[in-house]
Amino acid sequence: IFITSATTLAFIALAITLSLVSNRAADVMWWLVIFSFALVPLAFLAGLLQIRLARASVAVLVVELLSAGNLRELRDAIARTLNDPDLDLAVWLPETYEWIGSDGQPYDLAAESAREGKITTFVEHEGEVVATLVHDAALSEERDLVEAVSAAASLALARERTVQALRQSEGRYRALLDAAPDLMFRFDREGTYLDFNGHPEDLRASLEE
Repeated sequence: IFITSATTLAFIALAITLSLVSNRAADVMWWLVIFSFALVPLAFLAGLLQIRLARASVAVLVVELLSAGNLRELRDAIARTLNDPDLDLAVWLPETYEWIGSDGQPYDLAAESAREGKITTFVEHEGEVVATLVHDAALSEERDLVEAVSAAASLALARERTVQALRQSEGRYRALLDAAPDLMFRFDREGTYLDFNGHPEDLRASLEE
C-alpha cells in the first residue's frame, strides 16, 4: 500500500510539472496516475489475502510440528508459517540459565534481539517461558498471527527444551564420570557386572571375563 500510494503521488507531482512544459506528456502521465491509483486498493486486498493465507497455514504448522525431530526443523516450520526466513529460535534452559539456539549452541538473546529490524516474542507453556522467537519487526503488525503460531508451537518447544536439558545433563554427568579416577561398576540384582567406567588396564581380570 505504501509503495503504490507513494508511486501515485510521485506521478501526480510529475504530471503537474509536465503540464507546464507539454500538455501531451502531461496527458500520458495522468493515465499513469489513474493506473497507479487503481493499484492501491488491489495492493490492500493482496495484503488481506496474504494475512488470511498465513493464518490458515497455522493448521499446517501443527502437523509439521508433530513430525519435527529437532530444533532446526521446528525453526524452519515456524519461519515458513510467518514468512520470515531469517527468524531465529532459542529455547530457555532454567537449569543452566542460558538460551540454546536451533543449532544446539548457546544463544546470545540480548545481542540478537538488538539487531536492527528485529523484535522478540516469548513463547510460554503452562505459564512458563520455554522459548523465544527473534523475528522481523514488520510482524508486529500481525500480532494475532504471531501469537497463534506461538501457541501452536509451545508444546513442541517445551518438549524440545526437555530434550536439550537431558542432553546437557548427560554431557555433564559423562564428563564427571570420565574425570573420576576410581573404577565404577554397574551390575544387576543377581550380581552380574553389566558395565564399568574407568581404564581397562585397572581391571584385575580381562574385560571379557
